[in-house]
Amino acid sequence: MRATQLARAAAEAEGLRLRLLARRQVGRVVCAVIALVFLVAALAVGHVLAWLGLRDYFNNVYSLLIVLAADCLLLLIFALLAAISSPGAMEREALEIRQTAVSQLGASVTTLMVLRPLLSRLPGRSLYSLVLAGLTARNLSRR
Repeated sequence: MRATQLARAAAEAEGLRLRLLARRQVGRVVCAVIALVFLVAALAVGHVLAWLGLRDYFNNVYSLLIVLAADCLLLLIFALLAAISSPGAMEREALEIRQTAVSQLGASVTTLMVLRPLLSRLPGRSLYSLVLAGLTARNLSRR
């Protein structure tokens, strides 16, 4: 009975944690969108200032073309950086660990489901002996 109460408390605590996490993430997204609006405004003002500064040395069309060329160069640099970005060693290792854990979990559940009818018919002591023998064989086969 105590184990079920602990499991229920853990599930409720996890649900509460996830709801609070979702609420916090929504607030973070709203703040990020507002910050993005101000970033776009600041970039627009920066472009106007660059155009005004270049206008003293070139005519209006050439000034705009210089600002456009600088924007295209920055676009190309950041697009190439995004395109060549690949998963790092830690990310690949974490994916491998997750895949291994999921496959082993599936094998363990399958083994349990196959052995369940057999285990339910054995007396208590035989059950413990069988489980101990299975665990020993499994651990010895890994070495």
